[in-house]
Amino acid sequence: MESCILITRLDLLNYWKKDYKRVYFGSEFCSHLIPEKEDLNMLLDFVQKRDLSLSLVSGYATNREIKKYEGLLEILIKRKINAELIINDWGVFELSRNFAVIPVLGRLLTRQKKDPQILKIFNKLPAITKKRYQAIALNENFYEFLKEKGIKRIEIDNLFQGIDLGDMGYDLSFSLYTPYAYLTTTRLCPSNAINNRPAKALKIPFTCTKDCQDRHIVIRHVNMPYLLILKGNTIFYRQDSIDEACKDKRIDRLIFQPSFAEKGKGQCF
Repeated sequence: MESCILITRLDLLNYWKKDYKRVYFGSEFCSHLIPEKEDLNMLLDFVQKRDLSLSLVSGYATNREIKKYEGLLEILIKRKINAELIINDWGVFELSRNFAVIPVLGRLLTRQKKDPQILKIFNKLPAITKKRYQAIALNENFYEFLKEKGIKRIEIDNLFQGIDLGDMGYDLSFSLYTPYAYLTTTRLCPSNAINNRPAKALKIPFTCTKDCQDRHIVIRHVNMPYLLILKGNTIFYRQDSIDEACKDKRIDRLIFQPSFAEKGKGQCF
């Protein structure tokens, strides 16, 4: 099992331990958090000195973001880095075909049924319905598409109801994020709206103050069985148990996300 750490900025390298043989760098969810070229070069110094593997994380993208990712990929080529590119936008995938990077299907493009309220009814469901709630919503045709595109790894979240990978048409490997699973995301930024100017922050484009880097918001609701966490423009929930998920040997990589509670401030609503 390969252990990795996901960071969105360089100071989070403080969480790196020798057990982590790969560093994920970048943001899946926000274009304002795409790494700067200087930061990528510094990160490359860190991983090369320690002989670590690198996965550059990309998010959904407009033409403006595509240009930024192109600049980052050019740095990898210049420095002869054999890296993965985590793909969460098909435009970024098309860009990646011009570079010697390994494409990985990110969790924004891997459809899973993540609503924690599923747990309210899960034990009452017939076995076949339980499997559907645990499955990845990728059919045989899509797996053939991935094979054609040279994508051999898929990234997934750790569901409360468990994971059923089913039967694949060809050999695939899976990466599991822990301990946070993302529930939903948007190009708007509720965090920026709460902390700054609501009218402007809920429009595109908006001025980003990057407050999400130092705080999160905990959301409680009587109808929700688990706490939700608003981090920037994305809602997460925490799922610590990985034992059941990792019984499937195709899950051969764990990606650790540093705890929101260990850095910054949380507010409860």
